[in-house]
Amino acid sequence: MTLSLEAPLTDTQRDWLAHLRACEASGETMRDYAESRGLAVQSLYSWKQQLRKRGVLSPAATGSGGSSPTLSFQRLAVVSPASDTHCRIELPNGVVVNWPVGVDSRALGAIVSELLG
Repeated sequence: MTLSLEAPLTDTQRDWLAHLRACEASGETMRDYAESRGLAVQSLYSWKQQLRKRGVLSPAATGSGGSSPTLSFQRLAVVSPASDTHCRIELPNGVVVNWPVGVDSRALGAIVSELLG
């Protein structure tokens, strides 16, 4: 079975996501982060909103500093049966996870946790 999310992020979306994550990690306000890097603060807010709509950012992510981002989930759709022996998930950041049917769920959970790290 193949599971697919929306199309992978574009290079531009990945760049802005990296800025938003770096802003969160810095503890700076979005305004201070944007100004110190020569970015338009309105662009940072706009990309934050767009990436939230895609489900890449949770509503708690990239606040005014101090709060940790939380995981967000997207709806999955079965695209087509890939095989009777393997499963595949494509994450919005472009990561693809393939595993054999019948793999231990704890092992799969550990792998996905590492990927989301």
